[in-house]
Amino acid sequence: MSDLLSASSMFLAVISLLYSSWYPEISSNIKIEGKTDFKADNKEIIKKVKNTLLFRALPLSASSFLLFCILLPDFIKIIGASINRFYSPKYSFATDYDAVKTLFCIIVLSTAILFIHLFIQTLNLRKNYIKLNT
Repeated sequence: MSDLLSASSMFLAVISLLYSSWYPEISSNIKIEGKTDFKADNKEIIKKVKNTLLFRALPLSASSFLLFCILLPDFIKIIGASINRFYSPKYSFATDYDAVKTLFCIIVLSTAILFIHLFIQTLNLRKNYIKLNT
């Protein structure tokens, strides 16, 4: 379990590092407006938004979703076992607590939150791309 915790937290750290360095570009391209109403005048802006969507937002969103999907089965097992253990007559918080499993669950929940946020950012960026293309 500790190997899984280490690997997942390292992968989440890489996603978070990339996101923090790409966030200004993603958020500015969500808000960017076209220079004019003519699509031909906005080619550079459209290209910039498209590149941000395809090479920044989508890969981050996809990688956070994949990490969440990879970790979900173990998360469900841990939560199920915890619920069963909690309702058993021999439950003792002092002896049954496992910090590694708790941290793993926190990482899975953090990954889910990050994915939801990135997915919304990706949708907003796509919306702006479509708006600029019409």
